Amino acid sequence: MDLIIKPTMACQFKCTFCSSNNISKEHTLFDLNMLRPYLEKYNIGTVIINGGDPLMVPPSYYFELDKLLDEYGHTDVYVCLTTNLWDYYEHPDKWRPLFKKRRFRIMNSFQYGNQRLKPDGTPYTEEDMIKIMDMYEKDRGERFSFLTVITEENEDTVIKTVELAKRLGTICRINPAVQSGRSKQYYPHWKMMQHYINIYKAGLMDFEFNTKQVITNILNDKSSVCPWNRDCLHGIRAFNPEGLVHPCGSFGDNHYTSDKTYELSEYDEQEIAKDYPYIKSECITCDNFLLCNSCYKNIHDIKVNGDEEEHCSHMKQIISSFKEEAQCQHSKI
Repeated sequence: MDLIIKPTMACQFKCTFCSSNNISKEHTLFDLNMLRPYLEKYNIGTVIINGGDPLMVPPSYYFELDKLLDEYGHTDVYVCLTTNLWDYYEHPDKWRPLFKKRRFRIMNSFQYGNQRLKPDGTPYTEEDMIKIMDMYEKDRGERFSFLTVITEENEDTVIKTVELAKRLGTICRINPAVQSGRSKQYYPHWKMMQHYINIYKAGLMDFEFNTKQVITNILNDKSSVCPWNRDCLHGIRAFNPEGLVHPCGSFGDNHYTSDKTYELSEYDEQEIAKDYPYIKSECITCDNFLLCNSCYKNIHDIKVNGDEEEHCSHMKQIISSFKEEAQCQHSKI
């Protein structure tokens, strides 16, 4: 069981694409004691902390989480904080004791363009990230990875972003903008598939996490980790600051804005699978079924945006062309 915790909605950044709800400096803090039944019952894989921004709560909160995991015998479980690290940049001594603990890992957030905005409203630049990365490496002895969100505005920077990860000696994870919570941006799944294939063709797969998953899935017709895991609802619990529990973080962000929510106290996790089983009935007999239908949130967004036909036609062309090229390359070996 993987746990996704949104301890607070608060954030000092002003990113225009953010899917989190009611971003502000106000704190409604998730009660860590709510994790006790899950820590007692399940073998925990990873604990992911997002937000808001995780560093908007004090370090003592994470030391408490550290003790709680140990209390239930989860001594080898990693905690990954997806954070802009701005509070660490401004108050490094505040966070150094926590970052020295090997259990805690950091994923920063960076992308080219004018959508990821610092507290003063100016873009969070490559220079900003490198400056913080150098600080972190000096304190921790390693470089952090970073997450990039792709929208129509910055889609031409995908390769540039992965080249940056290579140059910095780290890896990135490039995700499409998610139409959840307050974010109304929809970025087509088929476009992201083409980006991942382009990354592979550019010889940059080792520096972008999702590309490895996608290429494996295409060549082996299988689904693996999020968002290519059709069985994910059984293995994820997402908690928001109010203490509501969902089987998916993205559907959790929809809680305040959707006609139908999927809070586990009201709905069985399989309600999502029943509502969004596949994009089209024809998908059932298509070789690309798992590539298109492994993520219920992707299915939801494609259908809500009326993108079924365009998605289908593009995916068939993209995957067919790639498989033919891969087969040709294999025959030459």
